[in-house]
Amino acid sequence: MTGQPTSFQELLQGGIETATHVIKQDIRNVHASYFKKFCEFCISNEYPDPALKRHHELPSLLVAFMESVSAFAVVSNQTAEKIRAAVANYYDSYERRDASGPDKWMIVTNDQGNTYGLGNPAKDAFVRQFMRGLKKRKSTEFTQRQATPIPLDMLSVLPSHLAIAPGFTEASRLCFFAVFAFAFYGMCQINEVLSLKWNNFTLGLARPSTSNPEVSITFGAYKPEGKKTEVAEGRCYNMHHLDDIESPMDVLSQLTTWLTYVQTKTGHNWNDNDYVFLALFKISKSIIKTDDSSTGCESARVEWGK
Repeated sequence: MTGQPTSFQELLQGGIETATHVIKQDIRNVHASYFKKFCEFCISNEYPDPALKRHHELPSLLVAFMESVSAFAVVSNQTAEKIRAAVANYYDSYERRDASGPDKWMIVTNDQGNTYGLGNPAKDAFVRQFMRGLKKRKSTEFTQRQATPIPLDMLSVLPSHLAIAPGFTEASRLCFFAVFAFAFYGMCQINEVLSLKWNNFTLGLARPSTSNPEVSITFGAYKPEGKKTEVAEGRCYNMHHLDDIESPMDVLSQLTTWLTYVQTKTGHNWNDNDYVFLALFKISKSIIKTDDSSTGCESARVEWGK
């Protein structure tokens, strides 16, 4: 080599530091914290410090430590995985590798009858089996959070209140009624409702009643796009008028009222790419963040070209 001479050990140390920086600093800090706790657990149970000696019972100690942490209902199996990863990372490092390598664990007895471990205790079969069992156990304990179902007679409370509450323009009321009805009728998230465009709807459809063919039933159809729970892309759904008790969810009536308002008040001609539930302008966000009794929607109106 030319230039300033550099020893093999210095080059090796530089390589070790480069390899270490593959792992982000915050993850390294988490590993160091959990490995320290594991060492304290071993010492408190009268076992050697894992940082100084590879005791042959390290896999059992690791499982016991993870079990003590994961036994709490509020702790997920992710915490146990972080502990396992911390121990695995500690013994994976170049300077701590031994004859067994970093990817397995083995127990050796020397000529004097002393038993010790070689390799990485986090890669032991007992540890891997524990992690699989813990994942299965936690999955049976986990209960999906679900929103409290809203009673049918409560559906009318919010629209009825909004209809008479001061501080809202006609535009803000009608837009809310239509979005509210669509969210319940179509079982959609709000962002899925707001993303619907004019070409997603077909209105003015009609069919004869099955009970009385002389009666014509009007209905509409819509085609959601990008809906998370959609079973088939491009599938259309019908919109029918509902009974009075379900009027807050009568999306066909609410949607027709909203579209009629927009066309009447603004004279807008709908294009395929127009959002049906477009944003309202002149909403005062600064008032919303204060304790003022105003709603911020006193001047809300529909506008295009902004």
